[in-house]
Amino acid sequence: MKITVEHQDLLDSIVAEIGALMVEDEKIKDEVNALRQEVELLKHRAIETQIDFRELKKESARIRSLFAEIRDRTQQTREDTAQIRANQAQSVADAAQAQADIAQAKADIAQAEADLAEVESDRPTIEDDSQ
Repeated sequence: MKITVEHQDLLDSIVAEIGALMVEDEKIKDEVNALRQEVELLKHRAIETQIDFRELKKESARIRSLFAEIRDRTQQTREDTAQIRANQAQSVADAAQAQADIAQAKADIAQAEADLAEVESDRPTIEDDSQ
């Protein structure tokens, strides 16, 4: 079989088309490989994101726990402050009562001294007996 110029042109165009398809196939393979790498990268990022999300959830729970502890301590501090104020008021009242007790004791002593002086003044003296 004899290859004519027309057939040769057709064969050349087929070979050129096959070459172009092979080049296009290589480009597609490269793109597919790039997409696979991107998918793997996205998988790793998703895993890292899940880990980060888990860490954030743990941190959030820890922060909530700390806030609850702060609220409890704040409430305890308020209660302690109220107790201190009550104790201070009681101390002031106790001091006032002690002052009143001291004043009463002084008054009782003064009264006792006055009573004693009156008793001594009512007693006859030795000179009164000799007459």
